[in-house]
Amino acid sequence: MKKVYEKDGFTYYEYKPTMFKPFYLEMETYTFRERIRFLLSYFVGYKVFYMMEGTEYIGYCVVEKSGNGRYRFIGKKDIIVGPIFIKNQFRGRGLAGILNHVVLDDLGLSYIYAWNYVDKLNTKSVKAAPKAGFEYVSDAVITGIGRKLALVEGDTGDFRVMRYKNMESV
Repeated sequence: MKKVYEKDGFTYYEYKPTMFKPFYLEMETYTFRERIRFLLSYFVGYKVFYMMEGTEYIGYCVVEKSGNGRYRFIGKKDIIVGPIFIKNQFRGRGLAGILNHVVLDDLGLSYIYAWNYVDKLNTKSVKAAPKAGFEYVSDAVITGIGRKLALVEGDTGDFRVMRYKNMESV
C-alpha cells in the first residue's frame, strides 16, 4: 500500500489487490457473493483507496476499470466506483463525498465517466451520491447467472445508476 495524497487533515493510500487479498484492511464483513465479485474484478483490474484521519483508517473507495461484462452500458474509457464505505462512528460528516472527490478529481485517474450504482433501499447513499457530484442516469436490475447490471425504463429497477463526468476529459 502506498501513500498517494494528503488534504485537509486526511491521508489517502492506494492498495492494489491480489487474488487472495482483495482488501488491505477488511473494514466490514463481505458475503460470499461479494468476495466472488472482487475475485472477478481482480482480473479486470481494480484499486482500493483508503482514507485516514490521524492514525485511524476511516473508510475506503473501490475503483474498477471498465471491461467487466457486468456493465455493458459503460464505455471503454470509463471506470466503476464503489463500494464507498465509511466506518459508522465517522458517518454524518460528508466524508464519503470528500473521499469521492479526492479519488475522482485529485488523484489523476484516467477516465471519461465514473459510474456508480446504489440499491434504492439504501436511502442515505441515494441522497449522498448527488452531493458527491453524481447524476442519475437510469434505474437498473441485476440479471442472470453473471449478475449483469441492466438498465430499465422508468422507476422499475432495484438500483439507481449514476455517473460522474471527469471535467479534465472535456
